[in-house]
Amino acid sequence: TQEKEQRKTRIKNLQKDIMNHNKEIEDREFTVHEKEKRIFDLHKKNQELEKFKFVLDYKISELKNQNAPREEQSRSYIKQLSEMKQELFNYE
Repeated sequence: TQEKEQRKTRIKNLQKDIMNHNKEIEDREFTVHEKEKRIFDLHKKNQELEKFKFVLDYKISELKNQNAPREEQSRSYIKQLSEMKQELFNYE
């Protein structure tokens, strides 16, 4: 009977171990699920940021294109001013 009691105790201990392992598995599955959810959210956020970047890159490109003629016009004015100064210098 002592052997029987030892077996019962052993069975109880093994059942406890099984319960503990099952709980650990549940906890890990929950953690994995939370991590997957976080990854999904980060991918979604990344896509939004990529779209935003695309829009900003386009706006920057447009601004550069608008600015180029102004720069050329400024260079032209500077050249013209320089020529006028030279004429004035030669006139004096």
